[in-house]
Amino acid sequence: MTKFWQEYEHDEPFWNPQVKAASGLTITFLLGAAIISLSSGNDWFFVNAIMMGVVFVILGYIHHHVRLNNATIWALSGWCVLHMAGGLIPVPATWPIEGDIQVLYSWWLIPDYLKYDNIVHAYGFGVTT
Repeated sequence: MTKFWQEYEHDEPFWNPQVKAASGLTITFLLGAAIISLSSGNDWFFVNAIMMGVVFVILGYIHHHVRLNNATIWALSGWCVLHMAGGLIPVPATWPIEGDIQVLYSWWLIPDYLKYDNIVHAYGFGVTT
């Protein structure tokens, strides 16, 4: 059985400068997020950083076979940054949040209607589709 990507002609090299830059940013941010979450005792978010790393490897495999365009690579990298920032960046105590953890993911942009978390996930699912 022939795999669909075996017949695809690649016009761009796998490691073009844009892919290198986006990958470098993503790896740096994931490593930083893992270190910060471990040092702060946030075990759940450390696991989240590891899972994002697994997703990064899977996307690399997909890119190797079908060559995602540069805009898609950057959009996915941006999603990773927004996602990791959501669990690590604290918000002021005066901002409306859901729960007890004062981070971007808990922040209500429009109280009881729209959270940072909702925007990041909508963006990420939109990019992946």
